Amino acid sequence: MRPGTRAGNNSKKVSCLPGPPSGSLAGAGMSHVPALRHLTVGIIGAGNMGQAILAGLRRAGVPSARLYVAEVRAATASAVQRRFRARIVSVPTLARQCDAIILAVKPQDLGLVVALLRGSLGTQARRTLVISIAA
Repeated sequence: MRPGTRAGNNSKKVSCLPGPPSGSLAGAGMSHVPALRHLTVGIIGAGNMGQAILAGLRRAGVPSARLYVAEVRAATASAVQRRFRARIVSVPTLARQCDAIILAVKPQDLGLVVALLRGSLGTQARRTLVISIAA
């Protein structure tokens, strides 16, 4: 069998599309990356998942000036600021500044974060997309 083909259920050769190039975000659900470049994105929680998302956003071309991070651990916040050049802010500031907010916190911390967000998001005239990856 030639590379780039595979046998189907009836043993006929079926052409396979090549995967995305190494390092590409096309295979990671980031095919509409240009739209991301115009959003201000906030990430609450800069642990492993938060930093992975930050890295993907930076690779996708989102300018560091459009990235806000709220992180309670000072050492982690400092490292994230150095690595990604993101703005380190409080949760209320992040809520007021961002078009989209990603909650990258542990489930047991979600209640506190939502309470902080509720007070800040409720006063806005614009809509903010909030995504939770708590698991």
